[in-house]
Amino acid sequence: MIFNNIHQFGTLVIGSFMLLLGTQWATAGTPDAYYIKSDFEKLLIGKRTKLLVDEGQSMNMDEVKAKMVALDAYWQRNNFRIGYTSADHWLKFNLVNDLNEPKNVLLELVNPYLPKVALYIERGEEAIPYEWVKNHRNTQIKFTLQPLDSLNCYLQINPAKQRSSFDLYLWDYEARTVHQNALESTVITSFFLLVLVYMLILGIATYITRFRYFWFYFFYVLFGAFFVFTDLGLSYKFLWINNGKIQEAAIIFITNIYTVFGLFFVRDFFNTQNRRVDKVLLLLIGLLLCFIPFSIYILNIEIPLSYYHTLYKIHGAIYILSCILLIYLLFSSIYRAEENFSGLFLFGFSLHGLSIVINNLQEINFLPEVSIPSFLMRMDFPLTFHTQLPLFLGMLIEMCVVLYIGVIRFRRIYKERMSMAVALADQKHKAMKNLMNGIEVDRKRIAADLHDDIGGRLTLISLQLNAFKQKFQSDKVLDKEIGVVFNSLAEAHAELRNISWNLNPGSLMKFGFIATVKEYIEKTQILNPKMAVNFYCNYDFENVSEFACMSIYRIVYEVINNVNKHSLATELNVQLIDHEDCLLLTIEDNGIGFNVKRVKSKSQGMGMKNLQYRTDSLHGRLDIDSAPGKGTFISIEIPSKAILKTGD
Repeated sequence: MIFNNIHQFGTLVIGSFMLLLGTQWATAGTPDAYYIKSDFEKLLIGKRTKLLVDEGQSMNMDEVKAKMVALDAYWQRNNFRIGYTSADHWLKFNLVNDLNEPKNVLLELVNPYLPKVALYIERGEEAIPYEWVKNHRNTQIKFTLQPLDSLNCYLQINPAKQRSSFDLYLWDYEARTVHQNALESTVITSFFLLVLVYMLILGIATYITRFRYFWFYFFYVLFGAFFVFTDLGLSYKFLWINNGKIQEAAIIFITNIYTVFGLFFVRDFFNTQNRRVDKVLLLLIGLLLCFIPFSIYILNIEIPLSYYHTLYKIHGAIYILSCILLIYLLFSSIYRAEENFSGLFLFGFSLHGLSIVINNLQEINFLPEVSIPSFLMRMDFPLTFHTQLPLFLGMLIEMCVVLYIGVIRFRRIYKERMSMAVALADQKHKAMKNLMNGIEVDRKRIAADLHDDIGGRLTLISLQLNAFKQKFQSDKVLDKEIGVVFNSLAEAHAELRNISWNLNPGSLMKFGFIATVKEYIEKTQILNPKMAVNFYCNYDFENVSEFACMSIYRIVYEVINNVNKHSLATELNVQLIDHEDCLLLTIEDNGIGFNVKRVKSKSQGMGMKNLQYRTDSLHGRLDIDSAPGKGTFISIEIPSKAILKTGD
């Protein structure tokens, strides 16, 4: 059944476009009665009906009957588009039951805004009134046609504050309450589920992307869905049950808020703040906002109906101006070749906007009505909706287009931001690399100065002291004191050479990275014989750049030096592993450990910061796992392409 409905719905979409352009379908005559036959399920009451206007709203039933007899003309349409009126309207139609059995039928009038409708069925000389069913979004009444009944039905419609326009259906009771209810419930539920899912996606996307103006569209869709919910009569059924005054006031409030959010979205989306058209937009927004309290007040006081009708016509004019203004903005943007997806937006808005314009032009009697219900009946897909079908379709198309535009715009901005982020990261890396290179140059200069200048002077002093010692070697006391000074001088010279080597390990360039690291590890074991150091390397450093070798050596030196000073470890493992196009450096000890968060938060933790700086300069990732009493494990992963000579 669902597949058939979908197939019918697809056919219906095509047909609705034809109807929007005013396509009319021919009918085969207008007999004066509606016949109930064995295959009867539904019919649309219209062209076999007489219409009587009671301007004074004073006719009694006998006067109505007499005037109906005098009327020769029948109504010429399949729908009743009476428009704004202050008069009562009476309809007369004849029902004939061709069956030899009773038939339960349901009369349905589609308009949730009509204040009062009365049905009288003539049996003999008496016109019997019938009560309307209250538990449906439309006005319905159930009655029974007896075998071979021929009944005159009189329908009285009191004037409304809105247009007194409606469609009138006669249903087989079971067909309406079972099959048709299931069909319409499926359509309505599907529509609102789609809107709900769309709003969830739109809300999440807007929150993530921070496109704040899309919140205007979010609430535009929300109040648009609420408008459809109310215009279908669902609010009248579920929210303000059978309260006509709230129904009349709510529809103006909802429609105005819905339009205001739409205009705010258009204003931000097209960036009209510095254009003349922005003043018109703000004027329309101001008018709509001012009309809300005014309309609610007017609708709750007793004034002539013509005043209400004028109010609704003004509203209709504002909505038409809003649509025209949006279309102007779209064509203007297309003409200026602005990159805001104007053509796509125009396509998405066209059906929705066109249905709003046509509906409001029909409200002020500027355009004739088209009979969509009669077309739907011919398609065997009747829908008893007061809301126009093109508005449903237009909203769905527009929502999809706006979401698509939002996704495209987000992707474009995301790519721009990613490009900026990559450029900033490259700039940061170059700055970090230049800084490290500058530090190494200074280290080399300081090491050279220490070795050549201070070291040379210490050597000269040592030679002079040695000569002085030989001159006075006969003086045992003085010779002993000179020997002490000589030993201290030798220790200072050795320390100077050690500092100079640490600042600029010459063996790094002479003998290579691995030999230099091993040399430093051997010195460490000599200074701290209680700690066993294990070293393993399977990475080929032949093609690693000088800058990378120096940076990695500084990292190893810094970590081992800290282990010596603070960890009290008895075992240290250093590994340099070739792992999936990366150099994986791991250093692990079994020392006392430390609180990583606390050390990182200390401003004086320069050692940790230096590790991070050097790792960042190599595009690496630093991970430290440690806790008091559990030792320390440091892992640094560096992409090979960042340290090879070809990638330097």
